[in-house]
Order: sequence, then C-alpha cells, then structure tokens
Amino acid sequence: MARRAAAWLALTAALLGIAAGPAAAARPRVTVFGDSVQASFLFTPRAVEHLRPGIDLRMQAEVCRRLSAAGCFGGSPPSVLTVANALGPALGDVVVVHVGYNDSASGYDIDAVMRAFTRAGVRAVVWVTLREARSGYATTNARIRAMVRRARRTPGGPVVRIADWNAQSTGRPWFVADRIHLNAAGAMGLSGLLRERVVRVLGDLGTVLPGPPATVTPVAFPARGAVAVAGDGGTLWRQTPAGLAAIDPGTGRPAGAAVRLQPSETLTADGVQAWIADAVRATVARARRRASGRGAAPAAGVGMTPLLARAGGWLWAVSTCPAGELVCQGAQVLSRIDPRTGRGSAVEEMAAPVRAVAADASALWVATSGAGGGPVLQQRDPVTGRTVRTVPLPGAVRSLAAAPDGAWAATGDGTLLRADRAGRVAAVGRSVRAVATAGAEVWVLRRNARTIEQLVPRTGRVRLRAVARRHVTGAITFTPGYVWLLSAGGGEILRIPRD
Repeated sequence: MARRAAAWLALTAALLGIAAGPAAAARPRVTVFGDSVQASFLFTPRAVEHLRPGIDLRMQAEVCRRLSAAGCFGGSPPSVLTVANALGPALGDVVVVHVGYNDSASGYDIDAVMRAFTRAGVRAVVWVTLREARSGYATTNARIRAMVRRARRTPGGPVVRIADWNAQSTGRPWFVADRIHLNAAGAMGLSGLLRERVVRVLGDLGTVLPGPPATVTPVAFPARGAVAVAGDGGTLWRQTPAGLAAIDPGTGRPAGAAVRLQPSETLTADGVQAWIADAVRATVARARRRASGRGAAPAAGVGMTPLLARAGGWLWAVSTCPAGELVCQGAQVLSRIDPRTGRGSAVEEMAAPVRAVAADASALWVATSGAGGGPVLQQRDPVTGRTVRTVPLPGAVRSLAAAPDGAWAATGDGTLLRADRAGRVAAVGRSVRAVATAGAEVWVLRRNARTIEQLVPRTGRVRLRAVARRHVTGAITFTPGYVWLLSAGGGEILRIPRD
C-alpha cells in the first residue's frame, strides 16, 4: 500500500508540473481535489488528457484524503481545507471537490472549506456527489446538495455546481469489486462528467473553451405511454392513459398514485405552473394531488385547447370562445385570469390565428399574422395585454419562448430568431425544431428530434449538447436543476441537468 501511495504522490507531483510555463498562464486554472477514487486518473492517463484541453489543470488527488480532517495514513495526506489554505489564490478560478469516501457525514465540514475557497478568490466550485454504495454516503450527498442550495441564495461567494456522479454512474459497469473505486472505463466516465461540468461553469464565468461544446448523456426514465409532461416547481407532472401522476425529479419515480382524468382533460403548462385543461367544460385548473386531479378554483371560460402563458401576475390564455358565447363566432380570444381565484375576463378578440404565446415578468409575446397576412410577433403589456409593438418576422412561428432580454422563436423552416424589447429581430441559428427558456437559459431541440442543446443567450453559441437515443417531442419543460423531454412514442422521459 505504501509503495502504491508513493506512486500516486509521485505522479500527482508530475501532473502539477505539467501546466508550468507561459502558454498555460493564459488558460483558466482548475484544481481538482480527490481521494483514491479520483486518483484512479493516475492509472488512466486518457482520463487526464480528456479533462485537460484548454485549462491549466492541477490535480490534487491522493489516497486517504479527507475534506477537513487529516488523512488516514497516520494523519497524511493533508486535508482539502489545509491544502486550500496553503495554496490560496494559486487554486485558480475553478475548484473541483471529489472527496468524502474516507469521511464521516458528521465530520464533513463543507462550510469551512467553502470559506477557504472564498478567501482564496475561487470563482466557481464543482462539488462531486459520492457513489452511494454505503448508507453514510447518501447522508454526505444530502449535505452537499444542501450546501449548493444555500450557496444559490447567498450572493458574493463562488458559483457552486453539482457534478452528480451518483446519478451518472448508476447501473454502469465502471467499478471494481467494492463498487466505489473505478476501472478504466469508470475513470473515463468520471472524466467526461467533470469535463462537462467544468466547461459549463467556465461558461458561467464568461470563459468559453475552444473546441466542441460540453456533452452530457440524458438519463431516461420509463414513461408508461405518457402523452404529456409539465414541470411545476419541484414536481414533474406526467399524463398517461392511467391518469395524472406527480413525479419526483430526483428519482424519476411517481410520488403517489395516478389520479384518473376525464377523456376531455389534458395536461398543459403556462411556463411556470402545470394545469389541466378541460375541453368540454372550457376550464383550466391547477394540477394537484386530489381525487379529481384538479385544483379547487378552476378558471372558466377559457375555451378549448388554450395556449397559456404567465406574465404580470396574470395567467393569459388564447383560445376559441366557449360554447354559447356567440359574439366571438369561433374566433380566438385573449383572456386574462387571476390564477389565485380563477376569475378572468376576455381582453381582446384576435384578428388573426395565434400560433404561440410566451411570457415572462416583463412582456407577453404573441405569434400571429399582421394586417397583410404575414407572420408577426406582438409584444404586449404583461398587465393590461395592450399591444406595445408589432414586429414582422421572416417566417411563421412554430415554437416561442420568452427570456429577460426578449423572445426566442423557431420558424417552420427551422430558423432560430431572437427578438429584443426594442423590436430588433436577428436570425441566430438554423435547424431548430423547438425552443424553450427558463429565466435566462435557452434550450433548443434540433430538427433531427434527438439533439438537445443549451445556448449562450447573447450569441446563440452551443454551450451544452445532449443526444437522445430516440426521437423526442418538442415539449421541453423544467424543474429546478433539470430540463425534461418526452420521447415521441411516450415510452421514456428524458432528464438533462440544467447547471
């Protein structure tokens, strides 16, 4: 064991010297802390080479390393905390932490280590979850996730992201007999995950590495013939022939029994919440775990198959008039609804068919046709629904999404358009089937119906790419931490990490 540890230490020292020289100084420095699991890279040089391109890589992986306590070789090696305090600013822009297999959950002092990183000027931390081959590791992972949630609510510290090795490695033949330490394939699998996380977090810091974008493999969950999915806060809703079920985003498993729906009821969403639309009753109601599958205050008078969007505190709906309202004679009507009470009223009868609606806190966007019949995008006031500006488009909209700086639209020929709030429209991409946003995040599904990409909002450059095994629908939805898609046949739900 001592000879093996010495070999690890020697090779670690060699790797630390690789980045010396003027060429490396221009590259972002990334320090990787690890114990014997991470040190498997030292026996799989390809894993190191896969991680290194474009970065000044500093490996700090040693057998028996602990997070804040001295190591288990008679107090050696020094802890992550000790090394971080010693290196200070030499840690660089990004730190990766993959330590914990030698720690107890109660002694895993994340906060002390994060304070050391903050003092050192670290700008981003990628924290790797442990493979839960033993019960205590699940408790440690819970502490890691709790720290990330706190970090997101606390301004001024490093950006913190999780590299979910536990989820990524589930079911993979990447381990030796103890189900923790890695074989060569496992080292490459871990390297791929770390590369993707590091590339993405550097992008968050404004540093774009040369070469292809980061890649990630979607996680597939059985969908039991699902016809629709919709994110709603921390819940993913799934509609199947058996009814409506709430899905736990972390496990992909149902969080309770399915609730039966009427044949006229369909799961839909407004970009923030999930709703059940009833074509017969001309209502929409919040998706909840109740016997009827509907909320207590359905919004009436929204018509059949409404297009929904949330803006200015209102639920906006565009749909044909409910039966019995002869005044609109089957035309589409824009309605404004109080989502708390379900009370609403018609705002405007639409002069031309509406293809899509989208909204955020600052604007309601409506894709329709102008007076001459050509496609236009209307920017409307999010409180009154009044049209602020009408922008001509080069093609009819197939998919529409709203972001803080404007709207994104995919046209029928696959062109991706970006419209800002001043009315300027630019083509920023091609071969796009669908577009969706979550805050400033922009996601697209390519026309091959298998490639899903996250874009850099200002440039449209591909930031992350995932390729599904099967074709997926254009219905892209979100829960905290994940983006979700449904396979074209309804057999699988795909999950991709958002950050």
